[in-house]
Amino acid sequence: MDTSETYIKQCEKATEIQKRHFDFMGMIRRISIQSQIDAQNKGIFESMDNKYYTNGTILIWLPRQDQLQEIIHDWKFELKQFSGAHGLLQDFAYWVEEESQLPCASMEQLWLAFVMSELYHKKWYNGEWRIENDRDNTDSKVTS
Repeated sequence: MDTSETYIKQCEKATEIQKRHFDFMGMIRRISIQSQIDAQNKGIFESMDNKYYTNGTILIWLPRQDQLQEIIHDWKFELKQFSGAHGLLQDFAYWVEEESQLPCASMEQLWLAFVMSELYHKKWYNGEWRIENDRDNTDSKVTS
């Protein structure tokens, strides 16, 4: 499981993924997790089969590879484009070969980049998730 500084930053900036997770978990669960955090409690911790990072004030979900795959699976199923695990791996392999230009240090980073590209048309560039084909405009930041 990737807990590197880069992956934490990518997860933090993937606001769509964070919102999706915490909306699903519900506010009661988030408040419960947040209540475990204080200024002295920093770093990585696990709660209910999920990994989180906190710096004492913010809470960032660090999705595992299987959780990222599930996000894609659910999205493709909703669009009726799901063709099973084999189809998902074919889509992923095509994306890695043809579209991915991101040097990834882990499978979590690679799958997060795939999710962000497929669902939100964003690529990691200069420490931000940016709308694809927006690399020439270095002043525009992706916000959500």
